Amino acid sequence: MNGLPNFAAAPVAALEAEAAAYGALLGLLRVEQQALVAADAAAVQAALVDKSRQVDLLMQAGHRRVDALRRSGFAPDASGMAAWLADPAREPQLRPLWAEITRLAEEARAQNAINGRLIATQQRHWDRALASLWQAAGMTTTYGADGRTQTRPPPRSYAAT
Repeated sequence: MNGLPNFAAAPVAALEAEAAAYGALLGLLRVEQQALVAADAAAVQAALVDKSRQVDLLMQAGHRRVDALRRSGFAPDASGMAAWLADPAREPQLRPLWAEITRLAEEARAQNAINGRLIATQQRHWDRALASLWQAAGMTTTYGADGRTQTRPPPRSYAAT
């Protein structure tokens, strides 16, 4: 299918692959952050494409894990995973792998939030710069009913003849 190990058949390999995928996502988020700081639009776009692919891969891994938990009679969430891991017959390396996945996922969420704030800051900067240019050109900007900025030319003055 996509090279991801089957969680039900090989849980250690599946969690190792998921941890590696989260590590790769974290690397992509750092690349995205560098591109945002450098205001390199092409690099930001490339990072976004790579990040989207990686998120899709992680979603597939998560769906496989959740489906396997459901089929085994466990809740399809963190409590189900905890209950599944509580079985003493499980391979001992599963618990630290799951802890690593949850740590990496939280770190990725935090990094993504930082990147989101960088994007918002840059958007405000560009909006202000554009508004200054419009104002210098004699154009006025207002907000329309949809909340978007609308630019209008200066009013015409008609000379009486």
